[in-house]
Amino acid sequence: MGFMFKSLVEGFRSSKLSLGDDDSSPSSYQRAGRITNLGQPIYAIAVSPDGQMFAYGGKRGPEVRMLKTTSPLEIPDFYPEVYGAVTILHWLDENELLIGTALGFLVIWSENDEKFSLLARIRMPGSAEIISAASVAQGDGFRIVVGMLDCTVGCIDWCTRRGLVYMWNSWGQRSHVFIPRAVSIREDGSVRVLSLHNGKMFILDRETGNCIGSPMSFVDPIGSAAIDEKKELIAIAHSGGFTLHDPNSREGTVAVYKAEKSRTDLPKPIIFGEGRRVVIIGSDHGKAYVFNKRKGGPPVDTLVHSDDPTELVQSVATHYDGERSIILCATSSIKQPSISIWERTMPGRQGKRSQRPENHNPVKVNGDPTTLTVTSFLQIVVLLCILRFILEDAPIPPNVPLNVPPCPRSTPERSTPKKMDIYIPSPSDPLCCGFHWTDVPLRGDAKQNNDLKEARDCMVRSQMEIDGCLIDDVAQSIIDRSPSSDTATCTAS
Repeated sequence: MGFMFKSLVEGFRSSKLSLGDDDSSPSSYQRAGRITNLGQPIYAIAVSPDGQMFAYGGKRGPEVRMLKTTSPLEIPDFYPEVYGAVTILHWLDENELLIGTALGFLVIWSENDEKFSLLARIRMPGSAEIISAASVAQGDGFRIVVGMLDCTVGCIDWCTRRGLVYMWNSWGQRSHVFIPRAVSIREDGSVRVLSLHNGKMFILDRETGNCIGSPMSFVDPIGSAAIDEKKELIAIAHSGGFTLHDPNSREGTVAVYKAEKSRTDLPKPIIFGEGRRVVIIGSDHGKAYVFNKRKGGPPVDTLVHSDDPTELVQSVATHYDGERSIILCATSSIKQPSISIWERTMPGRQGKRSQRPENHNPVKVNGDPTTLTVTSFLQIVVLLCILRFILEDAPIPPNVPLNVPPCPRSTPERSTPKKMDIYIPSPSDPLCCGFHWTDVPLRGDAKQNNDLKEARDCMVRSQMEIDGCLIDDVAQSIIDRSPSSDTATCTAS
């Protein structure tokens, strides 16, 4: 029942984007702004889902700005010497930002009143560079899937409960047949993986991460890729050019995009834009290109980010609200890194939402908008009861492990959760977990707070199973164990 209501709401929200694929006109983007003196080459850029903020980052770490004014926002400390350069930026929602780094760290920031705070730091097994990420909302949290350069794909579930963060490692899969250059979460919960070196697509099981069926071959190799799970289309930038593929079609290749010839073999970004109607591609000569998704061929628009033919436009992001499209281009050049902002208003759509006929009446019952019949009243009561059941008394969804208490269905009051360092264990190696809390006293029990303080900075070696285990449960098990235990030794600092 809850899934049905969620689907109805999402369908209503996305209805404004259901436009024809051919609704695009050439030479329509205008440069709205440019940010220079960034002080670092940019390796990743992303716009928040509501279009209010954008994040970018490189060797010196991430930064966040308001999109309308480009004014910087307050962010927590970030240590690139420890975490490595920023390689992936991914918005979980309008407030939570996921940061992936070159040394295998996932850092999650949360925004409140235009100020970001640290939500969690996670170090993935192997500490390999994070090269792809995807997420999907579930309950009061998210499922996060990340791909790493050492052929590992990891799946992490987390949620908030009474102002605290609960996080657990669902599964991890190390493969010898794919390098996860791009990942996405399908509608059935399985994970789609595009491999960098051999150009193949793999499907991983949602519960175990094991491969399902046989891989499908596309092009070799894949420099970067964008996946449209709604229409099951895959745009790929590879050594031979830029192509669009349909994994369910016999032909396979749907369109070929013809841009200026590349002068290097460096990977170029490729993304979908304008409600998935166009494909946007970066370059190694200071330009970005906009293509009609289905037709392919030459670009319908060329965005000249820089007149320098050696500029590397290796980061591209976009936002579309049905009336206006925004494209951000960033360079990874060491000489003069910059970000350009491009804007386009959809033809004939400006102000369309607010246009209503003078006699427009949104509610009309039996010819009288002020009349509420007994039948309508009963329908409203039944609907409210169903909503209350969904929010409070619904059963545990199938993707939540049965051995852990489910997250509450209602959203708790926004508060600062405890910060923690989590070292996700490797499935094949002995567990070596480090838990570190700051701002610990978030509970009412004073003794429990003291116990947690004594357990901070405690390194535990054990063979205990952590999959599906809440971080709070692990912390309590650390406190309850004695130093003489055969399975764990804990010495408080």
